[in-house]
Amino acid sequence: MFESKCFRFLVVAAAAVACLGLGSLSPLEAQDTSGFGYDGPVGLRGRFRTVGGDWQAITPNPLGPVRAGQPGAAASLDGFSVKDATAQIEYQVLLAGSWQTWRGQGQAAGTVKKPIEGIKIRAGNGSVRYRVSSRSAGFSDWVEDGEPALAADHGPVNSVEVEWRPMATKGASLEFRVLFKDHAFTPWLKGGAKAELEKEATDLIGLEIRNGHGVRYEVALDGRWQPTAIDGELAGDPTGKHRITSFRVFGGASPVRYRMKSKENAEWMPWFSDGDECPEAGSNRPIQAIQIEPDRRGP
Repeated sequence: MFESKCFRFLVVAAAAVACLGLGSLSPLEAQDTSGFGYDGPVGLRGRFRTVGGDWQAITPNPLGPVRAGQPGAAASLDGFSVKDATAQIEYQVLLAGSWQTWRGQGQAAGTVKKPIEGIKIRAGNGSVRYRVSSRSAGFSDWVEDGEPALAADHGPVNSVEVEWRPMATKGASLEFRVLFKDHAFTPWLKGGAKAELEKEATDLIGLEIRNGHGVRYEVALDGRWQPTAIDGELAGDPTGKHRITSFRVFGGASPVRYRMKSKENAEWMPWFSDGDECPEAGSNRPIQAIQIEPDRRGP
């Protein structure tokens, strides 16, 4: 009986804390907060096949691009595959002037004895860049995120280099809007825009972000972290009773960066990366301007 009453008490207490809305424990603090799970260089793995040859393994390279095939070699590629659980790689090859079906995560692309003439590669998380070479031409320029890679002489491809990077894809976008005390929400602003009042400075009390890639974000109200908001949901206190003193953003499949100005410091603070607190949660400094954009800086 005593254990049953204690259990009911704990349940009621937990519910009461949740209703208060100013708890000190962030939901993200109880789970993986590394965006889409990136915690170091991705180890792309895969294999390739040359015309008339057998499948060969791609040598892993956690610090840079991996290579399939050999630049300058006489044998062209007719098979290709690559995979990584974090990056979620997909690829498409050009055969006899026609782009083939997209393949992904280790599936074989290509046809026996039909040289690969070009390739497109994209990542479900982060960004990927790649380039190709042919027997008579060196490597092409790097291309990114689904763009076609063709040899400089448009000849059959004998080598492919691929590198995944924990950054937003080329052309990535996001929108955000903010609520200042005693004002209406700003219009939706494009990534890179600055949200601030021109003629007066007042406290930031609400924030909404959307990017279509699972963006999550949190705010601290008067130093206390609030529940996680997801892709367009309101984070903050629209009543104005509590002000936002810190925030952090996880871009999901598309990393972001952000910065702020506080009442005590009229200058913009340095950029913060995906998941960083901006600024320290316990500072209790009111935020009066913010800027958010896709992060294309890479590691």
